[in-house]
Parts: sequence; C-alpha cells; structure tokens
Amino acid sequence: MGEKTYPLLSRREIEGSIADGRKLFVLNQYVIKADAWLPYHPGGEKSIMHMVGRDATDEVTALHSAQALQQMNRYRIGRIEGRWENFIPPIQGGRFRAVSDNTDGEECETQPTATASNSSSRDPSPVSPVFEGEDPVLRGRHAAGATQRSTSVSSNSSVDEDDGMAYLDTVTKKKISLDLETYPSLDHATQDAIVAKYRLLDERVRAEGLYNCNYRAYAIECSRYSFLFGLMLLFLRWGWYAFSAACLGAFWHQLVFTAHDAGHMGITHGFHTDSVIGMIIADFLGGLSLGWWKRNHNVHHIVTNSPEHDPDIEHMPLLAVSHRFLSSLRSTYYDRIMEYDALAKVMLKIQAYSYYVLLAFGRFNLYRLSWEYLLGPNPPRKGPAWWHRYFEITGQVVFWTWFGYFLVYKSIPTAWDRFIFVMVSHMVTMPLHAQICLSHFAMSTSELGPHESFPQKMLRTTMDVDCPQWLDFFHGGLQFQVIHHLYPRMPRHNLRRAQKLVQEFCNEVGIPYALYGFYDGNKRVVVTQMKRESTVPEASYKTAFDGGSGPLLSRLAGHVGSRRVNSRYDYLDLGLDERMESHGSVQGGPPVNGNSKLTGAQRRQKKRVGRDEILCFRVSFSDTRPNHPVYYLHLPMGSGKMDEKAAKRIADARGKKDPFAKRADLAARNNRDRTGSGVDGPWRKGDPSAQKDNRRAK
Repeated sequence: MGEKTYPLLSRREIEGSIADGRKLFVLNQYVIKADAWLPYHPGGEKSIMHMVGRDATDEVTALHSAQALQQMNRYRIGRIEGRWENFIPPIQGGRFRAVSDNTDGEECETQPTATASNSSSRDPSPVSPVFEGEDPVLRGRHAAGATQRSTSVSSNSSVDEDDGMAYLDTVTKKKISLDLETYPSLDHATQDAIVAKYRLLDERVRAEGLYNCNYRAYAIECSRYSFLFGLMLLFLRWGWYAFSAACLGAFWHQLVFTAHDAGHMGITHGFHTDSVIGMIIADFLGGLSLGWWKRNHNVHHIVTNSPEHDPDIEHMPLLAVSHRFLSSLRSTYYDRIMEYDALAKVMLKIQAYSYYVLLAFGRFNLYRLSWEYLLGPNPPRKGPAWWHRYFEITGQVVFWTWFGYFLVYKSIPTAWDRFIFVMVSHMVTMPLHAQICLSHFAMSTSELGPHESFPQKMLRTTMDVDCPQWLDFFHGGLQFQVIHHLYPRMPRHNLRRAQKLVQEFCNEVGIPYALYGFYDGNKRVVVTQMKRESTVPEASYKTAFDGGSGPLLSRLAGHVGSRRVNSRYDYLDLGLDERMESHGSVQGGPPVNGNSKLTGAQRRQKKRVGRDEILCFRVSFSDTRPNHPVYYLHLPMGSGKMDEKAAKRIADARGKKDPFAKRADLAARNNRDRTGSGVDGPWRKGDPSAQKDNRRAK
C-alpha cells in the first residue's frame, strides 16, 4: 500500500481552522491537528498551545523520541508547500480570521498575524503586548496589544496607566533593538540558513553517538548517592544532626540531576522506564512531583525566558528578571495576573539582596507546587501517563513517612534539633536553585516575534557555565544549558563533547555563545540583572511624569537620589519639566520654624530627612490629576553634588525671583534647621545668606 496522500492546505485555510478553535501546527511540512491528543499529552497541553500556527518541526523533534514522532503522523490532516510563516499562537495573543471572513484574504497570506472576526479565535486569557509600536519585526503584536492592555496592568497602579506603560515600552524597545543588533537578522534567508545548519549539526551529533547513554557514568552516580545517604545515616546515629542534614541535602542536590535526565527521557529513551526512574527519585526520595516539573519544564523549553509564558522566570511578587513584570503581566501558564502590588514594590527594591535568601527556602516552595499539581486538575487523566498521578501520590506518602516521621520525628530527640535538621538539609540545596536560575536570569527576556528560529532563540536566552571537567558532578549537566536546550534528550554525560560542536556552529552562523564562570555568572545575575531591574520602578515613575522632554532635576543636578515609596510623605523619583511646572501646583515643604502646626506624619517626615539629602519641594498634580497623591522631591546634599550648570540655573533663577528658587531656598533652610548642617554644594558655597542661616542654626 502506498503512502497516504494529504490535501494541500493554504495559509488562509489553516488560519480559518485555528480561528474556529482547532489546534494546528506544522511538522515536517505536514499540518498536525492536535485537538484529540491534547488531553493525552504527557507533557501537558500548554506546550502544544504555544506551537499552534507555527512550524514546530525543530521544537517537536528536539523534545520527542522517534517513536513519538511516528505516532504524530496519525494526526496529519494536510500538507503545505514552501516556507511557512509563523502565526502568533492564540495563547500568546495572536488573532485569526474565520473562513467566512474573506476581507483582504490574499493580503493576509504574507502577514505574521491576522485580525480575528470570530470570537473563538480570541484566547480567554489575553496577555499583554510587548509594546505598541511600529517596529516591522514586532508589528504583528500591535493589534493584539491595542485591546488587551487593560487586562495586564493593575487597576491599583498609583500612576497613570499610559504613562507607566510608555516608559516600560521604551525600555522594551531599547532591549529589542540591542538584541537585533547583537544577533543575526530575522529575515527569512538568514533564519532559514541557521535552521538548515542546526539540522545538519543534529545529524552529526546523532552520527557521533552522543544520544547513546553512558550507563557506566550512571553507576558512578549511584555510588555517590549511596555514599551520601549512608553518611547521613552514620552522622544521624552519632547525633551529629547538622552534618547529617548537610549530607541529606547533598543527596537531594545530586538526585535532582538524574530526575532531570529521566524527565527528558535521556537515560533509556523509553517513556515508561524513564518516567518510573524519575518518579522514584523525585517523589519517593525527594518529595517533589516529577509530573509538575515536566509540565512546567516543557513549557520552559518552548518559550524560554518569555515573561508572560515561561513559568521558570515568573516569580512575582518576590523577584523580577524583566522590567515587563512591572506592568502586571498575565501569565499564560498560571492563568492569572502577576500583580505589581505593594509587596512587589518592596521586594523588588531589595531583590539583589534577597535573591540568595529566597533560593535557600526554594525547596519549601517546590513542595507546595507539587501538591497543588497533584491535587489539581492538571495531571493527565488519559493516555499513557494516566497512572502517573496515583503513583506520585503514593511516592509522596512514602517520602513523608520515611523523612517526616521516621527520620525527623522518631530519630531526632528534641524539637530544636529537628528544626535545625530540616532547615540545614533544605538550605544545603540552595546551590541547585542558583544553578537553575543562573543559566537564564541574566539573559535576554525580549520577544523578537514569531520569525526567530528555535536555535537562535535558545542561544539568545540561555548561557553556559564554564567549569573544569572534574567538577561536572557538582553541576550535574546544568552547566551546559545551551547544549541542553538545543538537544534536551541528549544524556548529560555527553554534553561536554557536544559543547565544542555547538561552539563551532555558533561561530559559523554568527550567534554569540554565552559562557561564564560560576562566580562571574552569579555576579552577572545579581549585580547586573537584579540590581538593574530593581531600579526600573524609580525610573519608570520618574519618566511617567516628565512629559517626554527630560526631567528638570536631571538638568539641574545631574543626579537624583530619591526613591519611590508608598506613603504620602515619602519620596518619589519624580521628574519635573516645564509642562508640569506650568500645569501642576508646586508648593513649599513643611513649615520652616517650629513644630506646632505639624501633623504626626509631618513630624516623622522631618526626622527622616538626614544629612545626606535636602528636601526641595513637594509636587501635587491636583490641577491635572485630581486624585493623584502629593510627592516630595529632594536633591543630593554635600560637596560636589551639583554641577556648574545647576549652579548657574539656581543663580539665574534667584536673580529673576523664580518661584522654583524661592521654594528650593525655603526647603534648604528648613533642612538646616532640622539637621544643624549647612549646604556646602557649589550653588550655596560662599553665599552670605547661607552663612548667616548657618550661624542662626547653630
């Protein structure tokens, strides 16, 4: 019997079918209809949803075995000819026209997205746009973003929505421009060449046997696990509970690497065998759900470092690795708004300092996520993985029996020693969480549109960690995340050999290969990424009110040391320009002399102002924004803080009796009354009135 022939489907027909709610994607020039398979997919439905309307050949091939690919042939409904131009999937905000809508049908053939005329094409959980701009690369997101912004921005924001988003959109455009300058062009010819060479590299990798598992290496791994577990029991018997806990934490740390391999079917390459290995390790020995991890991790491999879609970087309100989280994005994975709320405003300011502290408690959060998954609606109830949920729940019961009851409760005599044992054993696993975050947190989170190829996106959003070969056991393959994302099913003991081949590929196609040492990589995450993102709230609010022409404070002082906080009498990094000077009401600070007319809040405010800052004036936008709160602005105090231009501006303003200068002088004198110190910056130095005020203050 000859091979079955499939009808040729046009782009317009496929678009119409997606508009009607069908889940179609392209695989090796064939159109796959995944609707019937969706509830059976062991890796969850989200990963399939992100491929709808796209050529998913590279992603699907990388993540599935040959047997799974063969099974997918049963779901073919047609074929395409020529190059396929990706749509933006509905889950990501793409909109599609129904077949009944023939308006501009031919024109749409070349567009990355289409405007939907059928309500079924709209995702019930719309996401926020990258930005509303005219960049031709991302123009396809414009239509979706225009109608969805309100869903993504918290209604509780203290600034005007459009102003805040305008700044964030500006930052987004800058980061996208930087990526476009750094990485190869997104034109069809360039991306097709990258894909062709990536597929040739895949053939070479397979030919060199790098998909063959080194079982001898796993025998060594098992010996290491047994040694750590035995050492834990020995120290426990001796009553050295902290040392025993440290060995148990190291045991868990090492076990996760093999569970990760099994979750990717990188050990035996058999679905059921590797699944059982992974569940025994994760659930029975570690108390974590392999099914939760697979559902989460598969999406991460498809939409790596995408703020709206990748759950591995969605840690609001505790951490934000992208400025875009400040716009209260909607997570398509969790199906909820990630609010930029009061807690987030506090935590994001200190995230560079709280980062490792949060990682130390990360395992407790994994317990919560595991139970939410197992008791929720997400585990597969049909298909080859229908029994996994029950096997995992059994594993959880076994884990909490041997660990919680026999090990912690029965073997350790006092409550304090039990507490120490639990905390030490869990915090010792902190380097594992740092390793997981390290490879992505410092890399790009920009969306370059649907035309970016799979290999380029993986290389743009992932970095490797350089380490000597003898230390590979400590990183467990996570130091080769670039290679792992390109070839997820490759056994980890072969990743080092594949690294050289991938580096050659990168040099050939002109894609930068990110490689950092463990220390330098962590420095890049904490010092560069975390601290940079923690300053975005200040900058966004400063820009939100500067009217687009640049803040006056920057022109006066060149440096603004204020910060945004949540109280009426606290400071805001707020830019004030001519537009606001003419339309907003500028008022003086608290009364100069005495406290008789001050409220309690004002007295506390006076005490908070220290020697390092000078309160200049407060700004109320009551004229143009009736419900907007009052904010204080302050300039740095001390020698050399004001530049010559600032001094000239202040002097000129004094000569003209400018109200701004009057208010600034008033607040400056008030500050001296409070602190007992004079202002010795250039603009006050040598001023007789200032010297007189200093003597009066003393």
